[in-house]
Amino acid sequence: MANSKCCKYKVGSEIREYTPDRWTISSDFPTDNNLALHIITSPSKFADKTIRTVTDELLEDNDKENLCSLYYTITWLLDNITEYKNNTVARGILGEIDDHCEKCPKKDYKCKCVKKLGQEVYDINSKDCDEEFLWNDKKCKCVKEPKEEEDEGEVAPIEDEKVRGCMVNPKGLPDDVTVNYNPEATLNFGCVFKKSVNLENKFCFCVTDTCEEVGRCITGKQVLTVKARSYESFELIYDRVRERALKAISSIMPTLRISGEKGFYSKNVLNTDVNDLANALTLLELKNYNLSQAKGQLDKSDLVMTDEYGNYLGFFNGVLMTSPPFEKLKLQLSGAVLRKRLLNNVGEYIPSNWTDTIRNLILTRKDYYAGISLGVDGIIIKESNVGLINVLKEEPIGLGKLLK
Repeated sequence: MANSKCCKYKVGSEIREYTPDRWTISSDFPTDNNLALHIITSPSKFADKTIRTVTDELLEDNDKENLCSLYYTITWLLDNITEYKNNTVARGILGEIDDHCEKCPKKDYKCKCVKKLGQEVYDINSKDCDEEFLWNDKKCKCVKEPKEEEDEGEVAPIEDEKVRGCMVNPKGLPDDVTVNYNPEATLNFGCVFKKSVNLENKFCFCVTDTCEEVGRCITGKQVLTVKARSYESFELIYDRVRERALKAISSIMPTLRISGEKGFYSKNVLNTDVNDLANALTLLELKNYNLSQAKGQLDKSDLVMTDEYGNYLGFFNGVLMTSPPFEKLKLQLSGAVLRKRLLNNVGEYIPSNWTDTIRNLILTRKDYYAGISLGVDGIIIKESNVGLINVLKEEPIGLGKLLK
């Protein structure tokens, strides 16, 4: 039986418990063994969703029976899977589930007092208020009994003037994380938080079909600002978008790699590059793809990713806003981009499992891939404009001309 508050419920005065089911999860471990990103495989109702996504859905629906099973499943993972021993993410999710299930109904003040003060303290305080004091369930304390005053006629009530503003105190949070904190506010409203993200690589949108020209680039330190109820909810928004980005990236790897290129075209994808692309996509999504600080026009949805030395890490199509986010993200393998990649890697070798495919492409579209060919061993060759026919057209220099 799972030791969770969600597993217990009342029927009249009798306390019963749900019998939890242990769900199954994918055998593939997510990036950095982040348990929140692990994929559930059964029950079918939640299949192909991450633990984080299902947790949020069940909390929102107040589905205590399935929360009980999820709690039991995560507890089992902590106890039996070596990679998840003492996993802080898992502990955090278990805490969220129990905190939710311990909540009292909105107007059940007695329940809230019991939770806040403890049953024993509540009973004592409710009986032992001093003279002229009464116990107040809503405030969970003894309050002074109001005195009866002589009727002096109707007097307009005096209301404190409410000042709307962000009341989230940045104390204990990263420096200047609250953009618009107002110490004089009495009604919390409209908080804006910011987060700094450092991109290791450079990301630019293609301005032309061949990506010969790029614009609207982002690289280096990026500052993201988002309006949210709290800093915690701001972080949750960021994490949810990034989780979707990571899932989209994982669906398009591995694929074609040409010669010296690395990153998303190689068999051994670098986690640093994966995480960097996920951060870039998250920033673009939460900025609504507004790159007002960058130069150039955003005419295409193709995104090119390069390292600090200008080496290509990937061409991506379908990067612009979609619903749901990143649904159309894929590697850009159009003829124009493939031609560019071939020309960028003249003298390098195509992996043997791709030589036949690319050689056939070149043969079927000779006009498009003019000047490019593959050697017998798969090496990329840039053909010379001077062919044998042009050499034969040249007038030969005879002995007579030399003797002149």
